[in-house]
Amino acid sequence: MKRLLILVPMFLMMSQSALAKSVELTSAKLYYKQGDPVKALEFAEQGAAKGHQEAELYAFLVELYAEKGDWEKMNDAFKRIESSGDKEKRIRKFGKRAADIVYNEWVGVFNSGVAAQNKAIGAIEAGDTLACREQYQSAVEDFLVAGRIQPDSLNSYLAAQGALNNLAVFSRGEERRKAIEQRAGLYDRMLEIHPDSSRFMLQKLEAWSNFRFNDEVVQTAENYMERFGESSEVLKLYGYASLELANAMEEGPAREEARRLAFTRLQRAYEKNPDDPDMSYDIATLYAQAEEYDKAVSQFEKTLAMEGLGEDLVYDCNRQIGLYSLILADNLSMEEDATPLLEKAVAHYEPAYAYDSGNAVVKQNLGVALIRLGAARGDAEMIGRGTALTQ
Repeated sequence: MKRLLILVPMFLMMSQSALAKSVELTSAKLYYKQGDPVKALEFAEQGAAKGHQEAELYAFLVELYAEKGDWEKMNDAFKRIESSGDKEKRIRKFGKRAADIVYNEWVGVFNSGVAAQNKAIGAIEAGDTLACREQYQSAVEDFLVAGRIQPDSLNSYLAAQGALNNLAVFSRGEERRKAIEQRAGLYDRMLEIHPDSSRFMLQKLEAWSNFRFNDEVVQTAENYMERFGESSEVLKLYGYASLELANAMEEGPAREEARRLAFTRLQRAYEKNPDDPDMSYDIATLYAQAEEYDKAVSQFEKTLAMEGLGEDLVYDCNRQIGLYSLILADNLSMEEDATPLLEKAVAHYEPAYAYDSGNAVVKQNLGVALIRLGAARGDAEMIGRGTALTQ
């Protein structure tokens, strides 16, 4: 009998513990089983408003809000599981249950976005750009909803920005601008999650730059440098955008000052990354546009000396060195010896002509350089070669 007297109270304690749910949670679950989610939510919200310390209550709210698609309230309820004050074991149990619900909702919506992207690709292949844009827009909407379901995860925002970029590619005018603005806003959101990530602000800058929204490029570049300091890539995009804006201005001192500032930014970019052949080539081109031909030739030569250049860039450097060497030779006085410049022009125009014999300007200028150099040397054969090219 003593053994029975001990076990019965223990059984009663366990039963009471198992049934120790709030009236609101018990009612909510009962209504839900009866097929009335509205009434279930009403009672569950009453329990939450009273601050009940039940992890299960907030996990149930996560489920109810997920079914409604009320993602913000769903996430608020999810956060309250951890801070519910319930026993740690129950917090872990119902936290996992709620996390599974959130994840499953996210997967469904995210996969819907992926499916829409695949349809967009199919529309591109079929030549239907209207359907392509519609499907990319649908993908964006799904990915943005996925971002609301898991607001602190980058996956949804990265997918959305990719779809927005493709939407911008196949759009024009205001529709394109709207897509890029939305994409820029996503990078701002990602910066909120990872405020120390300069990469996201650079990608925002590139999003504007790729479609030549120069005012926005300038503003974003200035914001970047204020927050993260200067970098070669940012200065380069900043300089190009500034230069295009300057070139669009009316002739006058203000335009020249704007061009000078843009060139200064590009020079700073090059100084930070002097092994960038494209940057070096562009600096040389800007020297040429400013009619500083000696500096242009020197910079093109530096570019040509870099390793790993593609054939097209080698060709461009050769023809530019040939051109500006010939111009410098033309600018000399009668008393000055043009032979070294003419030799340089021929030395670079010949490989350029060999690469692209169909370029009429290269052919003509090579002929002129050969005639002039042949005359300076008294070389009739060279003059004959040049004459044949100019005819």
